[in-house]
Amino acid sequence: LAQAVVAHCRPVCPNSREGPPALRGGPGGGAMDHPPESHSESEDETYTGRREYVVTPYGLTCITCGMGSQTLLLEAEEAVLTTTTCCDEQTKRLPYGELGNVEHNMVCGCCHNFTTNLSQVTEDGPVPVSPGCGCQQELVEEIVNQLKARMRGRGDTGNIRRAEDAVALLTEIWKDITNSAPSVEAALSKFQVARPPAVSISHAPEQFVMLDDKFHEEEYDVTDRWRKICCCRSAEIVLEPEEVFFKQSECCGLQYSETRLPYGQLEHVSETLYCDRCICVGSSLGSLTRGCCCDRETMEELAEHMRVRQKARGNTGNILRQEETIRVIRLLQQRLLEQDAKVRAVVRSQGKPVPPPQQGMP
Repeated sequence: LAQAVVAHCRPVCPNSREGPPALRGGPGGGAMDHPPESHSESEDETYTGRREYVVTPYGLTCITCGMGSQTLLLEAEEAVLTTTTCCDEQTKRLPYGELGNVEHNMVCGCCHNFTTNLSQVTEDGPVPVSPGCGCQQELVEEIVNQLKARMRGRGDTGNIRRAEDAVALLTEIWKDITNSAPSVEAALSKFQVARPPAVSISHAPEQFVMLDDKFHEEEYDVTDRWRKICCCRSAEIVLEPEEVFFKQSECCGLQYSETRLPYGQLEHVSETLYCDRCICVGSSLGSLTRGCCCDRETMEELAEHMRVRQKARGNTGNILRQEETIRVIRLLQQRLLEQDAKVRAVVRSQGKPVPPPQQGMP
């Protein structure tokens, strides 16, 4: 209906030489020139198929006289770790968003394993999953990459991306409605139609506001000088746009670990000051410090960056994005109803039948 009116009145509106974006495209119309890029069409789609890995450690094989096995099944939405012995079978299933920290560890320069929330938990902490004799580096790296990618697509990071895609799509719709407004106004003037009364929607925002929480990558050396001297330790934390990446090595690289977490899983970020000089930053990554513990300015800067990103890309940011999406939808509803009323008035003035309006949002 709107397409016919705008097409009829296009010569009257010189500022709309090509017509509104929502009405350009193929013969059927309705195609946007530049639809927003969707994160769901990224490389993460490579990691959505069903995969199964045999991760039986030699220790389990020996204890069960070859009757035990351990398999990791990666489904579309969940990861399943099944441990079978000669006496029982234990299955643990978790959605990718609840895997927590996926950590790749190397011990003695050649033994590789990984830990997640799927791992069995003992008094000493989670039991690492170490396929075979522990020297299958390529297998462990492939599993870790698969888990991390699926966590990004189906976990906290994926939820944030989908919310941002929804807001981006609403932004394009908003631009289309705004671009079509001059054509509708021109139709009202050409046919000398009285302007319909304004439409009011409860809880509609007064203006369109976009959340802007894009971050740049920041790197910090958090090597403790004393442990560096005693254990040849080095540590680095990288604040990426979506996740925090922490890597550390000891014994000249013979012992190595990598940890990657969404900001929403940092749990807490705190600063502890000792003797008014030494400062440490605590989070779910552990206690971090730098040099001889006296670099207060750098550690306070690191803590502030982590808190800001945790708020923006964690649970608080998700709630704000959901609220903003609802507000924008209500504003779009108001503008669409206004445009619809104007187009109906023009069509009615020409003696054409007007279909009944559809039921709107409550």
